Amino acid sequence: MSERILFVDDEPRVLQGVQRQLQRDFDLVTAEGGQVGLEAIASEGPFAVVVSDMRMPQMNGIQFLTHVSEISPDTVRVMLTGQADFNTAVEAINHGRIYRFLNKPCPSDLLATTLKQALEQYRLVIAERVLLSQTLTGSVKALIDILSLNNPIAFGRAARIRRIVADLARRLGVADTWELEIASLLSHIGLVAVPETIWAKVRRSEWLSPEETAILQGHPQVARDLLKNIPRLAGVSEIVNYQNKHFDGSGYPTDAVRGEQIPLGARLLRIATDFEAMVAASNRPELALAEICDRAGHYDPQIVTALKGHVGIKSDTVVRGMKLNEIPDNAIFAVDVTTLDNEVLIGAGGEMSPAVRMRLQNYVQTGTLRDSFQIQVAAGKQPIPVEATTATPVDFCA
Repeated sequence: MSERILFVDDEPRVLQGVQRQLQRDFDLVTAEGGQVGLEAIASEGPFAVVVSDMRMPQMNGIQFLTHVSEISPDTVRVMLTGQADFNTAVEAINHGRIYRFLNKPCPSDLLATTLKQALEQYRLVIAERVLLSQTLTGSVKALIDILSLNNPIAFGRAARIRRIVADLARRLGVADTWELEIASLLSHIGLVAVPETIWAKVRRSEWLSPEETAILQGHPQVARDLLKNIPRLAGVSEIVNYQNKHFDGSGYPTDAVRGEQIPLGARLLRIATDFEAMVAASNRPELALAEICDRAGHYDPQIVTALKGHVGIKSDTVVRGMKLNEIPDNAIFAVDVTTLDNEVLIGAGGEMSPAVRMRLQNYVQTGTLRDSFQIQVAAGKQPIPVEATTATPVDFCA
């Protein structure tokens, strides 16, 4: 894929001039205004570099590039402005995370040099991302496998939430979902600090004392403290910390953060967590969506819109009984895996992994677990990970 550059300005004349000057040396796409620019990223992205004018109606350059930093964090962002204003520059750098700030009129040779440097910066970011995915992802996966053995119900639920978050992020045009998906999988890591006596009450739907409720509600902060000092997981720790924060500012933590100040991943995690719980209780996604829509102020309206699209997708999968040696890695368990003594080993929605396979094999060999498992597979096909299945739209409003 070529390294494309998106140039955003509200003046068609400026865009035409940029095309003439730069199209021979760069793969350039132009957009007239911030909203059109966001639509271009959603439909044609990701872009290696985005250049935006500062003064635009309806959505200025800072607002536009702030959105870009959320939906396409690897994209290198450059600001062009006719305002030689120090405060504007500071705000642009702090909120839009600007790589370079250029004053207008900008000489064509300086602009071209800046774009070449921005492309090189993008290559460095992507190279680092690849290295990150090959090392940290493996470490995190091993950590999740171990924790899922300790609390299979919670981490089976986290796996289901991760799939919802990934689909919602895709519908919002988020280019890189790695951090969001890792945060979803680690969203329950703080539950390791919750005493088993409290967990037993939760499983039996028993009343919790105020002290027990506070311990249970504090698990996101425990997770934040566990994750924040791990290299490259600072963003994940903030997402996990704000997972119980509502869009209107209510919820936890009880600080002044609200609206788009809440990390995008936390906003996604909030609605996905509630939706998953509602569907688990009723097995009626359309009713869960209606309840979500009734909770005005709790959720980001844009994510609610994305959830409507998610609910309108019917997965083309079936449940099939399989023996342990027939189950591929990453296959999804359709129901809880329980021993003959009703001990839950893997929660519904959990995924097969080498660690999970080893544990199940040990139980099968000792005769405490039947070698028969309910697995989600693509209809009419050999077992494959459910993420790879096709989907058919369903209109619940018809």
